[in-house]
This record gives sequence, C-alpha cells and structure tokens, in this order.
Amino acid sequence: MARRKAKRPRPVRSQTYHAYKSRNAAIEQLAAELGTPKLFDYLPREARTLLKTTGSLPLRVEASPAFTGDSDHSQIIQDIKNEITKKSIGLDSTNIECSLNHFFSTGQTLYSMLIAYPCKDTRKTAYHELSERMEAIFSQENIDEANKCLGRAIVSILFGFSRFDQRLLWPEYIHSNRGAAFTQYTIVIHREAPVERQVTVNGQSRRAYLCGAYIGGDQVEWAEWAPKSVPNTPDNNTKPVYVQSHALRRFEERFGFPEYVNYGIVWIHESLRSPNLVKHNGGTEWLVEYKMDSKRLGYLVASVEKDIVLVKTFLFLTMRGTPEELKIRTATKTHPRFVEIMKLDDLKSYISSDLRLDSQLRSIFTQCGCGHLFDLGDQLNDGHYDIGRAESVRRYLGMKLGIRH
Repeated sequence: MARRKAKRPRPVRSQTYHAYKSRNAAIEQLAAELGTPKLFDYLPREARTLLKTTGSLPLRVEASPAFTGDSDHSQIIQDIKNEITKKSIGLDSTNIECSLNHFFSTGQTLYSMLIAYPCKDTRKTAYHELSERMEAIFSQENIDEANKCLGRAIVSILFGFSRFDQRLLWPEYIHSNRGAAFTQYTIVIHREAPVERQVTVNGQSRRAYLCGAYIGGDQVEWAEWAPKSVPNTPDNNTKPVYVQSHALRRFEERFGFPEYVNYGIVWIHESLRSPNLVKHNGGTEWLVEYKMDSKRLGYLVASVEKDIVLVKTFLFLTMRGTPEELKIRTATKTHPRFVEIMKLDDLKSYISSDLRLDSQLRSIFTQCGCGHLFDLGDQLNDGHYDIGRAESVRRYLGMKLGIRH
C-alpha cells in the first residue's frame, strides 16, 4: 500500500514579516487617499530599504502618570484613537481628503523621505511630479489646518469626560525627530485635579471649585477677574473665580440634557473669563451672562468677596430675577409666578415640548429675547415632543386653544 506523502508544514510568519505587510498596506492606503499611485516605487532605493525595515512612526496617544490612575483612562485613550482614525482632513489646495492618522504618520514619513533622499536625476519626471504633489499636500497651510482638525477631534472627546469640579483633561502635543526621515507625533493626555475650597454663605460652610477649562495651549486656564472687569470697584486686586457646587447642581437641573452637560459647563468658564455683567439684588451681586455658542441661556449670580469672586447659583433665562422674565411678565400681563406655574424655567421646555411648534407663542417669547431657545432644538431635540404644554400655556393666557403653525 502506497504511503501518503507527508504535508509540508506551513511556514510560521515572523513578527517582522507581519509588520512589513502592515506597513505596506498603510502606504498603499495612503497612496489611494492622496491620489498618488505607485508611491512606494517612486522612492529612491535607500528610502525604500529604510521604510521596509523601519516603517513609519504611528501617531501615538498616551496617558500621563496622573491620568493612568483613573479607571476609565484606557477607554478614553481608545476613543481618541478611534476619532483620529475616522476623522479626515480636506486638503483644499489639492482637492483630496486624507485621514488624520495617515497624515501625521505615514504621510509625514514619506514626505520627509522625499526631502531627505532627493532624486538628482532630472529625467525621472514621475518622481519629480510626485515630489511637487507631496510638497503641495504637506504645505504649511495644510499642516496648520491638520493640527487644528486634530485638536478639535481630541478636545471633542475630552470635553465629555472633563469638568472643573471633578477633573480637567487636556492634551500635550510632542514632536520628536527620529533620524533624518522620521518624526514621532505623540499626544499625552494630562489630568488636572479640581481645586476645592470651603466658603461661607449665609453663615453656612459650602463647597466651591476654582473655575477652569482647557481652551488651547499647553495647560488649563483658570478664570479670574481683573479690577477693570467689575465697574466702580475700589479693589485693585485680581481675584480667582470660584463656583459653588450648588450653582453647578442648578445648572444641571435647568440645562436638562445629561449627555451634553459637561460641554455646557465648559461654557461656564468661557462666560466667566470675559464677563458681561448686569447689576442684581440691589447692586450687591452681579448677573453674569451665560452663553453657549454665543446663545444666552441664563445668568450666573456672582458676588465679589474679599479674596475671590464667588458664583452662588444659576438662573435660567426665564427665571424670576432676570431681565427676560420681567419682559415676559410685562408682555403677557400675568402673575409673577407665571413662568414657574407653567414650568417654563428650563431648557427642555423650549426644545422638547410642542411650545416650539406654536408660532404665536414662539413670537411672544421671541419679542422678550428668548426666541433663540427654540433654535437650539435643531441640535438637541431628538424629534420627540411633550404634547400638551402649548395648550396649557394658551389656556392660562386666555388664548384660543389649538396649536397655530
């Protein structure tokens, strides 16, 4: 009986082989994105050899030692990596799009190689055309735009996990050269602990937090008021701005969208760092306009203390004590508690109820400076409305029932 021929064992691929295949795949994908076929073939021999053995340096995202102590740091780092991978940048001068990940890793490496290993043979027109194209792609204008796009992608993730009463997360961008043709881009996510102190309000000890946010650069910015920020103040000292925990709770309640509340808290810092002030409570306190994306949603009630500025609470735009609430009461000729009775003192009432669909009621609130609240529904409303709110308001105001579109 004839013996079966033994099968030859399949060769075991080394890690080097798989890394080489991965690098080639990255180059091919980048070439497709940049519209430069045969990109690898056009490189000089020494550049191809170096790229095969070393490969490009990937865009790295790391956690700082202070951040690694947080249980969710790995998930946040992965979210940032995913965002960078799927985010693309439009390179207007070349009419193409390139993923951020490839732009800062493989793309920068290949461009550096073209600079480090120039081809001196003028007859190789394909190579020189490629060089000119890569030079246009990696112009300073496109690099600046890519950096802005990268920053926006990272901050959009960090805002969801960052607030000054819990922790502040911010990125540090590090560029390090690894030889003539390699630049390593590393993003380190840092963690800033909240700055807390006890304050005395009406004889009671309360918690307050130094108001801060990451708005760019290489560190967190803390809000403070210079003497010129407060009209007619005899004090010449710059004061840090602290926000009571009570004010943050009130903001969360009136804002009403838990998934966006951290984003809203970032705008508390923005509103306090460049305050627009209105006198309140007989001049002993100030109403500070709270704006989100240039839309006024309410007021932060602040007082200037001996060594700090203290934000005590948050008033939604239509709550009693605001200029807008007075206009609503005057226009509707109603009871001082009209807004409270109709529960019109939070953002959801204007975004997620059928009040938004009633043109006559919208007109009344628009005349009182609140019309922009309805416009926010384009971003925040999921298409569902609390039916019956408009009819209740109409009945209270003695208007004909039925929504007027």
